[in-house]
Amino acid sequence: MPGDNNIVDLQKIKAEAERATANELAIPLPVLKITSLFKSTALTCFKQMFEDADDVLFARADKAETNSEQIVYFDAMRDLRLYQKNIEVAFLQSVGSAIRGIRQTKSSAKAGFPVLADDLSLVGLDDMESRVAIEAMITKINDRAASSIEHLQIRIQTLFPNIEITRRMLPFGPFSLCYAFSDALSELDMDIRARLIIFKLFDRFFTEQLVVFYQKANQLLTKLGILPEMVSGKPVTRRTQADYSEAPGERQSDNILSSSGKEVESGFGSAWDAKAVGQNPHAYGSAGSGINFSLLQQALRRRSASSQDDAKALAGDYPVSAGQASLSVDELVRAVSAIQGEFYQDADEGVPAIKGNGSVIADVLKLVRQRIAEAGRDRPINQRDADVASLVGLLFNFVLEDDHLPTQMKQVISTWQIPFLKLALQDASFFDRESHPARHLLNQVSKAVIGWQPKEKGRDFLLEKIEKFTRQMVLDKNLNPQLFADLNQEMSAFLDAERRRSSLIAQRLKDAEEGRVKSDLAKKKVERTIQRSLAGKRLPEELVEAIEKGWSKKMVVAWLQGGEQSAEWQSLSRFIEELVWSVDPDETGVEARGKLLQMMPRLLRDWREGLTDISYDMTEIDKSLAMMETCHKQSLRRIEKTQWERLDSEKPGLPGLGFESQEKRHSTDKAAIAALPVSGLDDKVAEKGSPKESENQSVPAAQAKAVIVKSDLETIWEQRVDQLRIGSWFEFLPKGGEKQRFKLAAAIKLNGRHVFVNRNGVKLAEFEKDELIAELASGRLMPLDDGQIFDRALESIISGLRH
Repeated sequence: MPGDNNIVDLQKIKAEAERATANELAIPLPVLKITSLFKSTALTCFKQMFEDADDVLFARADKAETNSEQIVYFDAMRDLRLYQKNIEVAFLQSVGSAIRGIRQTKSSAKAGFPVLADDLSLVGLDDMESRVAIEAMITKINDRAASSIEHLQIRIQTLFPNIEITRRMLPFGPFSLCYAFSDALSELDMDIRARLIIFKLFDRFFTEQLVVFYQKANQLLTKLGILPEMVSGKPVTRRTQADYSEAPGERQSDNILSSSGKEVESGFGSAWDAKAVGQNPHAYGSAGSGINFSLLQQALRRRSASSQDDAKALAGDYPVSAGQASLSVDELVRAVSAIQGEFYQDADEGVPAIKGNGSVIADVLKLVRQRIAEAGRDRPINQRDADVASLVGLLFNFVLEDDHLPTQMKQVISTWQIPFLKLALQDASFFDRESHPARHLLNQVSKAVIGWQPKEKGRDFLLEKIEKFTRQMVLDKNLNPQLFADLNQEMSAFLDAERRRSSLIAQRLKDAEEGRVKSDLAKKKVERTIQRSLAGKRLPEELVEAIEKGWSKKMVVAWLQGGEQSAEWQSLSRFIEELVWSVDPDETGVEARGKLLQMMPRLLRDWREGLTDISYDMTEIDKSLAMMETCHKQSLRRIEKTQWERLDSEKPGLPGLGFESQEKRHSTDKAAIAALPVSGLDDKVAEKGSPKESENQSVPAAQAKAVIVKSDLETIWEQRVDQLRIGSWFEFLPKGGEKQRFKLAAAIKLNGRHVFVNRNGVKLAEFEKDELIAELASGRLMPLDDGQIFDRALESIISGLRH
């Protein structure tokens, strides 16, 4: 048709525009496709979020107890309505910048590193609460979509082969998205109470949709031919970029056990592993233990072959099938449920408690076998189920023998043996899948209770939570595996809230300690400066007292605010030197008289203004000013007297020039000066000056000598203390006291002081660096291993079965 030339193919133009944009920005076309998918997802989530935000904020305002609180929520409602589009645009622009920034990021760039504890002193409490909320959202999304995020990261990595894309650099990753939203929201002057509500809404509307987005993004990249062989549903062992070339089977379990076993034995692995600080504390499982059910079975088989008695102990002394028909998993689980009541007894407040001590798995299966025989169905337990039962028994043996767990908590956890046995029998991935909710639940609880101590009064929310879980597990005889996922999620939320609360308390404590240390350093610096200025000088007591009690405070503030290099500190220090010189000048020439006359009005003015600024007593200010004026007059007379005496010596024997009367006048001045009350401190300062100087001169030599004689053991302990991880738990046995458990809350770099708190953030102890080294070396202070107990148990099982 003649008109065909006028037909425009819009799809073709759109595709050409996308290719042009991709070429211009050097961004692969698949990434732009994902970006388009993400933009659609984000705008849908924002629309729902802002609609709900109106209702939520209005409800909060309606329930507000004060007018100011009500205004906070109404202002937030108004700002969100006005700036909704701005937030959306800023958020999407931030994501776009992250995508474009990939090309600008070198593989060695350290982008997105977490804020260290030592840097948090610069962060305000509002910012800290926001950061804690953001990190909680990041953790939640990572937990919900761990496998999909990792597959997306690997696929995008293949599109940028020369650039290492870490999890935090991933433009569509939880870290980038959550902080992009925080940055977009930061443009609004919003109260922290309203801001936290908005974060919660972002979490509610974005988390689940992001899980879906990650799945769709992987599907889209698969269709485009990006690693189609990678299955999205299969869990992936978490590795760094350096590990991508390493095949899963290349890591030898023997090597893993040889290294990790030492850490478990010494107990130092968790507290001193500085590199592990960056790992996600909420992530399921460890970074990869390399232990699976097949490896555990092989260890069981080897041990069984070497010792029949040991094999019977491990298997609970019950028959294992050898080819004949055996119990199915469902039959075995039902049989365990039927007899589990005989192993429980009701404790306080209806919380089930296990009968006896230690593992009961062998006794449970022995009774199951007995009941089956009594029913006339002599069917054995198959080998796989026997191995599962043996491993669950060994797992809880390790947990219940762990000295790091409180005895009362171990008694509660021991009731989980039968529920975990039934779950492990039903779920074949229990020992293989590091992200298994039941494994993560056990890890979380064991880590949370390390610092737990019974409360004498008041509610113990952690104990109540664990007892609640126990009731749910035991009473649910059918034991839906989803129960463990629900309990794990509830425990994560509980610990996140507790962690935020204790972090804020610990941060306030750290700020207070650092403030106290800085204040002490400032006072010592001011004291040394004043002593140096007063050394060898004679000043009236009134002036010395005003300097030490008044002017010193102004100098302390100046040092704290700007340090020694600040103009304010230099000015105040120079003022002291000038004041001392004006009262007791060491110059007597004509220039000295002019210098003093020029200096006097300024000194009096600055003295009054400076002491008034710090609210010094006005009566004392007036007294010191009067004394200063008197001293200045005497200093002038002293200078004049010296000048006249010099003239006398240069022109002897000339009569009638009045030198005699002038000399008499100066004699009178000298007597008046001698009669003035003079502080005895200046003599002490002068006496102390020389020894201090000689002592300071000898310090470097002594320190050099100490370095030479320092033993290798002392050096090792000092390095270990420097590597202590904030949040590490310790057990302390003071001389003649009771055991205490506390965690490291702060390490003050200014003076080497280490502050320890309990689970609630209350300070229990503090040690200087030398004291801490001594306590650790003596064994009175012992680090507790708060690593993943499930993985440590598996490693211990393998190690025990091999030796």
